[in-house]
Parts: sequence; C-alpha cells; structure tokens
Amino acid sequence: MSPSTNVHCFYLNRCLLACTAPECHYDAALLSPHVTCDVSPYGGGTPPCYGEWSSINNCACDDPAYTISDTGNTYWCSGGAWNPDVYNVKCTGPCTVDAGENVISKNSAGDVTETIDSGDFVMYSCPAGYSGTGSAQVGCTDGVWDTHQQFNCLAGCNFPNNTSPTDSAVVEPIVHGAVVSLQCEDGYIPRDIRTSTCSDGSFDPEIICSIEQCADDQCELNEESIDGRLDYASPQRYGNLQPPNYCYGQWSFIDSFTCAGEKWVVRPVVSIIHCTDTGGGYQWTKDIHNFTCHEPCRTLSGLSADVKTVDPHGVETNLLEHEQYVTYECQDTTDTVLGVKTASCYDGRWDNQAIPQCVASCYFPANSHSTRGKEEPLSHGDTVILQCNDGYVPRDTVTTQCQDGTFTPGLTCTDCME
Repeated sequence: MSPSTNVHCFYLNRCLLACTAPECHYDAALLSPHVTCDVSPYGGGTPPCYGEWSSINNCACDDPAYTISDTGNTYWCSGGAWNPDVYNVKCTGPCTVDAGENVISKNSAGDVTETIDSGDFVMYSCPAGYSGTGSAQVGCTDGVWDTHQQFNCLAGCNFPNNTSPTDSAVVEPIVHGAVVSLQCEDGYIPRDIRTSTCSDGSFDPEIICSIEQCADDQCELNEESIDGRLDYASPQRYGNLQPPNYCYGQWSFIDSFTCAGEKWVVRPVVSIIHCTDTGGGYQWTKDIHNFTCHEPCRTLSGLSADVKTVDPHGVETNLLEHEQYVTYECQDTTDTVLGVKTASCYDGRWDNQAIPQCVASCYFPANSHSTRGKEEPLSHGDTVILQCNDGYVPRDTVTTQCQDGTFTPGLTCTDCME
C-alpha cells in the first residue's frame, strides 16, 4: 500500500481508499444512525474527498427525541483524518415499542409505556386468557432493539358449542398451543373423541357438533329454540324412550304453559300438547317452539291524573294484557274525554300512543236558563241559547258554547233593580 494513500477504516469494518492525504474522506451514509452534519469544504478536493482544514459542523439528531453525544463541536480535516473523529458521534434515544395486538409493555420501573429509553429494557406480558410468544424482555441501545423478534399475545380457546373435555379437570380458557381431547355432549354427533390444538383463539382441527336426529316415532323438544320466558311443567315421557334425551315418544305430553312476569301471556292459548302421529310423521299437537310470551302494556306516561284507564271488565287498571283494550274515562263522571277514547295492547305497545284529556262540563250562569229546555250540565263542545231569568238583565238571548267548563261567550245576569 502506498504511503501517500489515506487508509481510513471505520467502525463498520469498511476501509475506504478513495482519498489521498492530507485530504479527508466524508460520507454521510457512514455516520451513526440519526446523525446529520453540514460539511464546509476548504483547500480543494473532490467529494467525498475534502481538502485539509475542511470542517464538519452543526452535527445534530434527525429526531427531537434523540440526544447527540457531542454538542456544538467542529471536526477538522488534518493530516488525512477528521479531528475529532466525526464517525464516533452518536445519537442516543428511545426505542418505540413494536409489539402485537393485546400486548402489555412496561419499562424496568414497571410503568406501562410505548417508548423505552436507551439503556433500559421493555418487559412484555399478556392479559388474562392470552399467552405470549417471542422475547419477553428486550433491551434498547441508542434507539435500536437488541433483538427484532416481535412479541405477540395469542388468544386462548373456549370449548366449541355443545362440546366438553374428556378430562373434567380441564377448564376454559385453554391456552394457545395446548392439546385437548373433546367430545360432543349428549344429543350431538359425532360421538367419538376428537383431539384438537388451541391456536390463537380457535381449535385446529375445528370440531363441529350437530344435533342428533330423533327417531321416526319421536318428537323433538329443543329447549334452545323455545322462548326463554316460557314456563311449563316437566315433559312426561312415553313411547320410544331411546336417547337422545330431547326426543319424546308417542303420547309424551307437556302442559301448564305460563309466562314469567305479571300479566304476561302465552300465545297460542293451549293447556296441553302431545306427541302424536299426524300421518306425515310424529309431531307435537302444537309446536312449543312457536309459543311466544307477550308483554303487557303499562299506562302511557304523561297521562294526567284526571284520566283513568278501564279494562273490558270495567275495572280501572294501569297494566293490561296483550290483545286487550282499555277505555279512557274521566275521574269526574260529568267531564268529557277529549281525543282518543280507546287503545289496544300488542306485545307491550299501545296501538295508539295519543294522550287523551278530560275537559270539564258547563253549568248555566247564575240567574239564567236555556230557552230550549236543555238541562245542565252541558258537555264540552255543546251549544246552547241562554237567557237571563225574569227580573234580570240583559233580556237578549245569547248563543254560547261550552269550552272546558266555561261558556264562550259568557253571560252575566244582573238584577234589574240594582
């Protein structure tokens, strides 16, 4: 190697032979990560070679979260080398946590965080029901993780519908990677034992249990398809008694159908059903799976205290059964209901949501009478011709209408002697 050739070996184990002393070689790509600098050429040289007394200035970090190791220094080209060595300048900063979904990341102090300071380390963990894969503890050096193996939290598994483990000691959730033996519950097929592995929330291979079919001379009773509000007596089993236990033979019966809750009613109205041969197969005389519990209706909110709701039996009520109706009446029997007069209940809702009102009847003003023999009280909206009695004025007749307890226009009769 010629003594006139500048040999500069860098920390990246790269030796550059491009420049001749006293020129200095400068390549920004060889600076430490995140370091940026300005170069001021002097004394000739062609980049990447710079003449003696060229300088490198204003070195900084390209991310405000990082801190430069040598602040405000100037690096001079002298004798073919930078003095001090600009390639030793470093930017130290935090590492950004890059973990999978559901991962909990904490620093060495136990604080949950998304960034880790240089020189510290991150500790990864998973919430309940999850298990972790990858490095659970990783150090941070100058913004770079010591390892790039990502940490992930993988979900555990719950037993598929209508399955149970062959080992009663095995409980949910099953951790990722665990192998369990599962079997379909009574009434479901297949009946053989299946071995499956929990893989991030689901079993592989998948286990699907299907309802086992009833025999031709049996009726099915699938409780999952029955209205959950429906109560009934324990089914009485007759005829073919072979399993599964939700299959009932001929003449098996169910009775005493009710609904939980005050004034809830079941439809259709039936007292007992049997499993019988219909000529096209065995079926219940009424399909219990189609029975429905219907909600009652409560008195409309906003109904004033002078309005009452009366059921078809003439009893005042604030709770009415499905498919019944109420009549609105006034507490004062001389008053008149204005607006809707009746409303019907359908599964918890009134067919008419309008709010009725009670309006007062009218009585003749003092010392007056009806010219056509009408008797008081008059209902709201009625029209009458009024006249003052003998000895009172005025003597002219007045045609007036009853409006919520008051005649409009009004009539005041005064003693003519006054």
